[in-house]
Amino acid sequence: MKKNLYMLIIGALVLLSVPAFAQQVLIVEPDEGINIGALNAAIENAPDPGNTIFELKRGGIYYLNGTISFSDFNLHIRAEEGDGPRPVLQPAVDEQGNVGRHFSSSGNLTLEGLYLQGTSELGSIIDQPVRVTGDDTRVIIDDCLFDYATSSMVRLNASGTKLYISNSIFRNALLADNPDNGRLVDTRSNPTDTIWVVNSTIYNGGSRLIRTSGANINYMELNQNTVFQLSFKENFMLDATKTAKITNNIFYNFSYRVDNTQHDPMFTVDSIGEGGPWTDAERYFDLSNNNIYQQQEIIDVFNNFGPDDLVRFNAWDTLEVNPIPYSWEVNTSQLFANQNILDTATWTPKPVLLHFIDNGQVDTTNIFSEELVFDNPPPLNLEYLQFYVENNFSIGGTNPPNPYADEDPSVVGEVAVGYSFGYSSVSRSATAGSDGQALGDPRWEFTDVSTDDITAVTRIKAYPNPTNGLVTLEYPGNNIGNTTIDVLNITGQVVYTKPATGERSGLVTLDLQHLNGGIYFIVLRQAQESNAIRLVIQ
Repeated sequence: MKKNLYMLIIGALVLLSVPAFAQQVLIVEPDEGINIGALNAAIENAPDPGNTIFELKRGGIYYLNGTISFSDFNLHIRAEEGDGPRPVLQPAVDEQGNVGRHFSSSGNLTLEGLYLQGTSELGSIIDQPVRVTGDDTRVIIDDCLFDYATSSMVRLNASGTKLYISNSIFRNALLADNPDNGRLVDTRSNPTDTIWVVNSTIYNGGSRLIRTSGANINYMELNQNTVFQLSFKENFMLDATKTAKITNNIFYNFSYRVDNTQHDPMFTVDSIGEGGPWTDAERYFDLSNNNIYQQQEIIDVFNNFGPDDLVRFNAWDTLEVNPIPYSWEVNTSQLFANQNILDTATWTPKPVLLHFIDNGQVDTTNIFSEELVFDNPPPLNLEYLQFYVENNFSIGGTNPPNPYADEDPSVVGEVAVGYSFGYSSVSRSATAGSDGQALGDPRWEFTDVSTDDITAVTRIKAYPNPTNGLVTLEYPGNNIGNTTIDVLNITGQVVYTKPATGERSGLVTLDLQHLNGGIYFIVLRQAQESNAIRLVIQ
C-alpha cells in the first residue's frame, strides 16, 4: 500500500511539472542610454508570451514604456540566478509627463526576485505597482522588493483573486499629505479567494496593512512577517473573512492611532449576516503567537500633541462635569475591546470579535507585548507624526516632513547596507513561535546582544555582577508572580530555569555556582513582556 501511494505522488509531481519543462526562457537585456521599454517590447514581441519566462539581469534597470497590461496569457518574470542586486523595474515618463503603474493583470502573474521601484525618473510616485483586473486570477510575488506607492502595493479590482506573497519586502506605501492612503493590499471591496503573506517585511506604510472594506475573504494568512511603523489610525481589518491565520508575526509600532470613536483597538471583525457565502458559525480566527508592541515615543506624540477636546465621560456623569482625557495607550489587554470607550457614556455596540472569542472561534494564545532592539531599523517618523497630530489628523494640501524610509534616495534599487530587523536571541520573541521558532521575517539574523542593548531594554538588576555564581536578581515592584527566570549561555541555550510563581518580593536569589565562567544572560519572562540582563560569572 505504501509503495502504491508513493508512486501516485511521484506521478502527480511529474504531471504538475510538465508545463515548466515546456516553457522557454527569454533573457531580456537592460535598457541602456536613452533607450527604454526593453521589457515591454520583449513581452509584446514574444511569439508565445504565456509559455515564456522573461529573465532579467541582476543589477540592470528596466524602464517601463507604459503599463504592462495583459489578459489572455500567464505572465512570468524573474531575475536571473545569483546573489547580485535585484533587477529594477522603474516606470518611465512619457512625452506628456505621464507615468503608469508597472502591471495591470487580467491573467495570472508571477514575479520573482525583482525590485519594483515606485518612483519615476522625475521622482513622482505611482499609485500602485500591481493592479489585478481579471476575475479568478492568481498572482505570485516571491523574493521581491516593492518600494513606494501612494495608494497600495497590490490592488484587487476583480473578484476571486488568489494572491500569494512570500520572502519579500514592501515599504513606503504612503501618500505624504494624506496617510489615509497607503496599503499593502487593497481589495476595493471585491470578494477574494486567498490573501497569503509569509516570511516578509512590511514597513513605513500609511493607512492599512490589508483593506478588505467588507469584502468576503475566503482565507487570509499572515505568517512569519515583520511589520514596522505602519497604519496611522486603522485597525487590522478582518471584516467578513471566513478563516484567518495571523500567526508568528511582529507588529511593531502598528496601528498608531487606532480609532478614537470605536471599541476595536486592533482587530476588527463584522458579522456576515444572512445570505452570505458562509455563516458566522463557520468562521475561525487564529491570532496566536504574535508580538504586538508600541514604542512609548509614538504614544507620547499622540498624548502630548493630540486635541485637548477629545474626552470621554463616565456613564453616571450625565451632566458631563468630570471629563476623562482620551488615552492613546493600546496594550495587549485592549487588543479586542477598548475599555477607554467601553466604560464611558460614549456607548457603541460590543465589538463583534468578542462574540467570536466567547464562542471559542478565536485563538488568542501567546499574544504579548515585548520591546525589541532591532539592529538597523528605519528611523521613527516622530517629526512627521507630530505634524499630523498637531494638524488634527488632516494634512491634505500641506507640505509635511518627509515620511519615507530610504537609505539613499539618490540610488535606484538596492543599497549596500539596507535597513534590517534582526533582534536579540535572548528575547521572548526569539522562541515564541508556534513551533518554538523566532517571530517575524526569518531573513533577519539574530544580533549579538551588547551591554548597551541590554541597558536600553531592561528593567531588572543583577548583583554582584561579575559574580562567583551567587547572584541576587532585583525586579521593580513587590510581586513577580507568574514569572519564569531563565539563564542562557552565549549561544542562546537555556542552562538554568527557576519559576518565580508566588514570590512576593522583588528580590530573587539564584545559585549558578555549577556553571562555568563566562558570559550569560538572565531573562525574566512574564505574560506581557520579558527583560534580560547580561551576567558575567568569574
